[in-house]
Amino acid sequence: MTSDDETAEREWLEFVVRGTLDRDGYQRERSLIELQAFGPQALPDMLPLVNNWVGVIRDRAVDQSVQLYGEATISQIVASLPALDGVQRGRRRSSGAWKQLYRAVWTRMRQLPAQVVTEVVLPSYPSADISVRRLCCRLLSDGALLTDAVGLALLAGEPDESTKTTIVQLMLQARCDDSTMTALLNHRSPAVRTEALRVRAAATSEPWAGFEEFLGDRSRAVREVAAQVARRYGLVPADVCRRRVAQQPTPGFVAGLGETGRDADFVLVEPLLRSPDPALLRAAVTAYASVRYEPAADVLQPLINHRHGSKAAYQAIVRLHVAVDGEQCYRDYLASRSAVVRRRLVLVLCDGPSWNALPWLLRLYRDLPDELRPVVLAKMTTWRPGTGPPTTQQIGAVRDALRDSRKIPFVVEELVQAALADRRR
Repeated sequence: MTSDDETAEREWLEFVVRGTLDRDGYQRERSLIELQAFGPQALPDMLPLVNNWVGVIRDRAVDQSVQLYGEATISQIVASLPALDGVQRGRRRSSGAWKQLYRAVWTRMRQLPAQVVTEVVLPSYPSADISVRRLCCRLLSDGALLTDAVGLALLAGEPDESTKTTIVQLMLQARCDDSTMTALLNHRSPAVRTEALRVRAAATSEPWAGFEEFLGDRSRAVREVAAQVARRYGLVPADVCRRRVAQQPTPGFVAGLGETGRDADFVLVEPLLRSPDPALLRAAVTAYASVRYEPAADVLQPLINHRHGSKAAYQAIVRLHVAVDGEQCYRDYLASRSAVVRRRLVLVLCDGPSWNALPWLLRLYRDLPDELRPVVLAKMTTWRPGTGPPTTQQIGAVRDALRDSRKIPFVVEELVQAALADRRR
């Protein structure tokens, strides 16, 4: 076929496809019949008619599509998957029509050489939409083409964690070899490790060599599943984490101790708050805030200024509503050169402002950048005094802050003055 013939055929196909979108049902049906002559390359344009609002057209589209799938190459099948996914999500097609189409696709895939299928499917897989990728995985599984090697290749190109879980489930429906299970248990994706751990644990009645490592996994989801499995095996997760932290602490086991330990375990965690290892320090801060019944502000507050522990300390203080030293926050704000640290110090002061924090919020308002002022203003305008009355010293500090500060909104000053007057009564 010459290039002119190919151009003419392509133009005629485009003309026929436009006819399938015509308002006249008879014209759509005639165009659908003409599409049959173009062979499997017409499947992406034919499949949308399976969801047409005219029943005769829907039935004919199903019959013609099933017939064309019986002749399609793997490249033509892959090209039709987005349209097939649209059929699956359509509301007009019947369940029987979808079953016919789905069976026709995976039957044809089983007839084609497995090597040819994987050579075409795998390169195009990562760029497809998520629903198309999931449909592709199910087709490979039902077509007996989802081997261990293909499954691992799909996992390598899959960005969505929930779809990775689906792939692992499909892979493990049939028994995989030990090397594949090991690869899944050590996969970089937490979703893959979690699902593989569940399957491996369901098949064994006692812990295997290396099981304890999952109690110190870098992912919290994996650690939680491992803790559940450990209890079923008769192990105490906290005891394992204590032993490993005492011997050679790692971020995962320190975090695991914070999740399963108790208040007395802070003696194991507290020395790690001075660790030079950034990951270990962050895990220690989070674990300290978890195991300590009443986390000490003098331990957590200085870490807001730490290069590596700032975020973890800030999150712990806000989550547990730790009462910080307002004056120290004010001094740290003035001394810090980091915009991120300054923002965290302000937000810590704003977290449930007290009579101790209020003077320093008022003083800070004058020096705040424009993007932080609305945050502080919103906090101070909704602030209500606590149940405890302010001391004379606190009242004096608030009055001094109001007198020394500039640019304090009138609504804030009025609110604070009313609170002070109420306390005098």
